[in-house]
Amino acid sequence: MKSSLIKIVALLSVFVLFSFHTKGQLITIDNDMKSRDINKNILIYTYPVDVTQIAKVVHAKDSDFQKNQNNQDVSYGFHHQHGWCKFVIKNNTNHNKFVLNIEQSRADILQLFIEKDKHVIESLPILGRHIPIDKRIFYDRNYVYPIIIPQHATYTYYLYSSRKFGLHGCVISLKTEKNYAEHFGTASNQFGFIFGASLLTAMMGLVLYWFIKDRIYLVYSLYCISTLLVGFSDAGYVHSYIHLPILQPAINIATCISFYLLVGLHIWFTIELLNIKSYKNKWFYYLGKYATWFFIGSAFVLFFPLPYQLMWWLVYISYYVLFFMDAYIAIAIINGIRQKHPSVYFYMVGFFLTLILFTILVLANLNVIDEVNNNVELFYFTPLVEVIVVVFGLVIRFSDSVQEKFIFQKKLYETQQQIITLQEDERTRIARDLHDDVGNSLAALKTKFIYEHRVNDTLKTQQIIDDLRSITHNIMPANFQEFSLEKMLETLINRFQNHSKILFEFIVAGELMRLDYNRELAIYRIVNELITNTLKHSDCKNVTLQMIYQPDSIVLSFEDDGQPFSLTAPILTSNKIGIKSILARLDFIQANFSTTSDNNGNILIIDIPYKLHE
Repeated sequence: MKSSLIKIVALLSVFVLFSFHTKGQLITIDNDMKSRDINKNILIYTYPVDVTQIAKVVHAKDSDFQKNQNNQDVSYGFHHQHGWCKFVIKNNTNHNKFVLNIEQSRADILQLFIEKDKHVIESLPILGRHIPIDKRIFYDRNYVYPIIIPQHATYTYYLYSSRKFGLHGCVISLKTEKNYAEHFGTASNQFGFIFGASLLTAMMGLVLYWFIKDRIYLVYSLYCISTLLVGFSDAGYVHSYIHLPILQPAINIATCISFYLLVGLHIWFTIELLNIKSYKNKWFYYLGKYATWFFIGSAFVLFFPLPYQLMWWLVYISYYVLFFMDAYIAIAIINGIRQKHPSVYFYMVGFFLTLILFTILVLANLNVIDEVNNNVELFYFTPLVEVIVVVFGLVIRFSDSVQEKFIFQKKLYETQQQIITLQEDERTRIARDLHDDVGNSLAALKTKFIYEHRVNDTLKTQQIIDDLRSITHNIMPANFQEFSLEKMLETLINRFQNHSKILFEFIVAGELMRLDYNRELAIYRIVNELITNTLKHSDCKNVTLQMIYQPDSIVLSFEDDGQPFSLTAPILTSNKIGIKSILARLDFIQANFSTTSDNNGNILIIDIPYKLHE
């Protein structure tokens, strides 16, 4: 009785063990099948041997295989460079041509073997990243094998795969030829849309940066490009189209390189968008800053030959980097909401959508969750959604920055007007004091010399009085309420003409247009300073001033025939008060200027718009 019970238990154990290793192994093709994921029906060979040991795999016992536990893929983990699996397909349909599709994202090399008769093995061509897309059996980024199974026949397939770095596995599906063609066309259109939209948003960021010079738009553009690179490499297009031998080491881990770049730029973009540098906790800013450069640096380091172990660990931790990035950005968004950043809400919506879906994908890759299957194309849309949603946040930021700039320009103009008013008031006071005090004292001194018949002293005193009168005339505000700018400039030039050996010429063309008092006064002071500088430094004989009234602006041309003298460099770099004064007034009247200088003299052209820019 006891021995019979032992036998029954033993038989049940063998049956259970056999069922465990063989259940789900047979894959039946029915007439209504279009596409089928067969990962759950696959048996995994438990020993990691290379492709040359196919005979060992074919002759292996059932106990050397274990049933794959995942619906979504056949996973060999991080530590097995070589992997074998087998599956049995029975054809119950009226046609015999099918397609075996294997996602390329987690395998470097594949080779399929067919067992039609007992231990008679037929090998199909090797597929891998090193084979250009136009040299593959099917023109596809994935690894695709055509298989022919006669009606009611049952064939056994052995699939070998290898991967040097990263998570090793296969996502396998069986399709009819028609379904495969439809899927290929749909996938191509999807990726075309994703890549086109990502490229468009990247170009938009570059255009905004070109015109606005705000660094956030450059970082946004780089972030979009890195997103495009991740999709481009993970989808297999980098491996399919780029085959320069010198780039092969980098191409083999292109997804990892582009992912590190994406993470670094994503954190950098968050720092710029949410202005994390202004946060109270400075350590949080420095954590993001150093993490950014670490990830970007890691991406570039992976381009170069590295020790195997270092390369392996950099690829390995890349699967967990996402969790650090998610945590950092989530905390930054919460702080941004507290500080009421207007663009943070759009960023929050786009980011958390990407966070949820990408986390699902990463957890599926790590076999923490199942049932994601091989429809990974959907996940390529998630970063695109975030990139597009963030555009709305950037538009708000752009609008706010334009408004802030307008307010700043308005306040700056008002401040400049106040400064000019104060300067003119001070000039009036100084001129009045010179005329009333110093002028009267000199006049009394001159009278004394006349009574004492001191002719030389009288003449010298008169010269001083004339110079003082010239100074007071120069610093007194011009009377633009009674006279036009043209008339005031003509008076100014005549005054200099009477006190120098330089020949001045003043030319006016066009219909008279008046500006507001402060702007005309600024132009008058600019011309006054230019003539003064010319008298002191140019050593010229002729000066020509032209004032041309155009439809949208006044153009002033100041020309002399003196020593070559670069007017642009001194205006930008000189510490002289006069030059600084010219620069400040040009900025106040929003004038554009250009200079030329050669052996024939110097020319300064100033373009003054009638309307101020807002």
